[in-house]
Amino acid sequence: MLEPNSRIANRDPSTTATMASTNGASTEKSYFEHQRELLIGDVAASLENVLQNMNRLNRSLEGVIAVWPGL
Repeated sequence: MLEPNSRIANRDPSTTATMASTNGASTEKSYFEHQRELLIGDVAASLENVLQNMNRLNRSLEGVIAVWPGL
């Protein structure tokens, strides 16, 4: 699984709660945070797909290289 940017993802929750209480906002996730999580999930899934395809290509290339000297 892809690790999100640590500077963004590892915020201190107490700081966020304090900011929310001082601003009068609820502790619910904002629209931005929700969309951010969805995008991070999409990027992680896409990177996993790329990794699988690269592994498949690598296996195919290894097979070609193994057969090539005999030709």
